[in-house]
Amino acid sequence: MKELLSKFQQSVDINERQLERLFSAFLSTDDFWQAIPLSQLPFNLFVEACRELHKAGIISFEEDKVLLTEKGKSYIKPELFSSLNSLCPSCSGTGIDLKPWEKLLSEFKETTKGRPEPLLEYDQGYLTPESTISRIAFADSKGDVRGKSIIILGDDDLLSIAFGLSRLPKRIVVLELDDRLVNFIEKANEEKGLGIEVRKHDLRHPLPDDLLSQFDTFFTDPVETLQGLEVFIGRGIASLRDIGCAGYFGLTKAESSLNKWRDFQRILVEKFGVVITDILSDFSSYENWDYLLDSIVRDLPPLQHKPKVLWYKSSLYRIELVPGYRSFNEEGKGELYVDEESIVWRRREKRC
Repeated sequence: MKELLSKFQQSVDINERQLERLFSAFLSTDDFWQAIPLSQLPFNLFVEACRELHKAGIISFEEDKVLLTEKGKSYIKPELFSSLNSLCPSCSGTGIDLKPWEKLLSEFKETTKGRPEPLLEYDQGYLTPESTISRIAFADSKGDVRGKSIIILGDDDLLSIAFGLSRLPKRIVVLELDDRLVNFIEKANEEKGLGIEVRKHDLRHPLPDDLLSQFDTFFTDPVETLQGLEVFIGRGIASLRDIGCAGYFGLTKAESSLNKWRDFQRILVEKFGVVITDILSDFSSYENWDYLLDSIVRDLPPLQHKPKVLWYKSSLYRIELVPGYRSFNEEGKGELYVDEESIVWRRREKRC
């Protein structure tokens, strides 16, 4: 393995443990897309490593499958066999029992039928209904939902509708730029009497004054550049009332290396002065979006086939305000939306 790693490191920035996890993923599944979250590697690094493994004759491709060759199997040691697929089958590893939430889940699915499809123009994607309700269930277990004022910064997931159907929060405000989503939420709000306040707003710009220090809990799925994370989470913190209030957001491994996780956690703790109370690994799954293959370089056979499994996942962060916390509500500067770890290969204007 060390000899293979030495050759690899001439062209791929990968360490020994990452290479081991990559092999473990291939031992667990031959589905290229399913192997991505199992490997815990950023998407671009995973693809780059697969290119090199293929050149070296260690893996082969068969349509959307990736197979270890006999040469590849020669690198396998017993310790590489790990329990990658031993997650609880009932909750898919989230720890959330959705049985008490079945009625809300059913209502949410019915109400969001005909929702706008994700667009490449906006780099959209949304959670599965189960993941959406699981976020509410987890936040509720922390005392951050019932009778609370909630703000949602960007709402591809239609989380505002789920909260409205639950009748649990005291106030729900959603900021969204996409007119299609704004109109869809407003229509559901009017038809169901959900009590949602919908505002069209571009999160590159500061929050309006009347939304500052008004909420108990914020939710967002930030863009995953360091600048974007700082702006999105800074806005969320600026919206919260005071000490003890909380924020929830997703962060992937597909578009954020552990180096970025470390740097972002430093921003949270050192710049914003908040505490990270929870990180639930791979808590949320996203529906596969139709434009995926149009937004990546398809130079490997599996990348020419749409994924059949839910492969794009995010870990759920919960942060809480403690004495000495600081917010950020300045104009966003620099490149907020695309960096070298972004899955999409082309730079484009994106929305919040």
